[in-house]
Amino acid sequence: MKIGLCGTMSVGKTTLVNALKETKQFKDYNFATERSQHLMSLGIPLNTDSTLKGQTVFLAERCGELIQDNIITFFIYLLMG
Repeated sequence: MKIGLCGTMSVGKTTLVNALKETKQFKDYNFATERSQHLMSLGIPLNTDSTLKGQTVFLAERCGELIQDNIITFFIYLLMG
């Protein structure tokens, strides 16, 4: 099963994912979190500094999640107005 959580910043996505990590029901799951921070630490430009390369690498990371059977992941969406 693939579980994806989405929400804006600071609504508790990471807190929920960390709580799920502690349960027996999800012991065999992979958890994909903090991907942006990891990629930026590798020098991949993201967010407002992003480039085509940065977006391509980020997309590849996200697509890699789709081949995993048991994964819990999340992403942030921003409302611009």
